[in-house]
Amino acid sequence: MLPNIAYMRSIGIKIGDGTIIRDKRNISIDISRPELLEIGSNVLLHKGTIILTHDFASICFANADLVITSSFHGTAFALNCGRPLISVIPNDSGDDRQSSLLKSVGANKSIVRIKTNLETINPHYDVEKMSNKLDEFRREALRWIVVNINRK
Repeated sequence: MLPNIAYMRSIGIKIGDGTIIRDKRNISIDISRPELLEIGSNVLLHKGTIILTHDFASICFANADLVITSSFHGTAFALNCGRPLISVIPNDSGDDRQSSLLKSVGANKSIVRIKTNLETINPHYDVEKMSNKLDEFRREALRWIVVNINRK
């Protein structure tokens, strides 16, 4: 079914006023969990737009043979699912969360800058080592939250 604002609202997607869908045949919206989706006001959804719920995205990543992404969240999903990963980072990016995350879990070779020699790219990393490191980060984050919530 082609995306239609009235239909999407009727199934529970929150959509602000003034939202426009252009080129309905070339956009994709995951409607499996409409309660998770909210599109603001005066938004233009144009050709190539893809909107996924986190649940759907997790399934996609969990079954991927290889993830190629240029986003921090794509990088994080791929790591959480233990998938081979190429994380493309612009050479002049001021936001380097992807590199920091990948280096901290030992997946340095998954970092790919624009114009990187293809022969040096290695999307594979030690999944067990990475998972252990992510678990350690989660424990540290939870400890920090508990300590700071309990402060008086």
